[in-house]
Amino acid sequence: MKPGSLAAGKAYGNGPVRKHLRRWDIRHTIPEKSDSQAARPRKGSRGGRPPGFDKDRRKKRNTVERRSTA
Repeated sequence: MKPGSLAAGKAYGNGPVRKHLRRWDIRHTIPEKSDSQAARPRKGSRGGRPPGFDKDRRKKRNTVERRSTA
């Protein structure tokens, strides 16, 4: 069974991971690394569009991670 969506950290924001998630039709919220943001303008038309990012969904992920289990 595949998940409907995934919220992950910047470490999982590389191209192959995003490509795999798109192929399996899994929505994802992964922030983009600052070096990736800086590289896009240098690449010009090959740089592509920035990936979509839902800040509200990211905040919910943070809340879940910091929840106390005590």
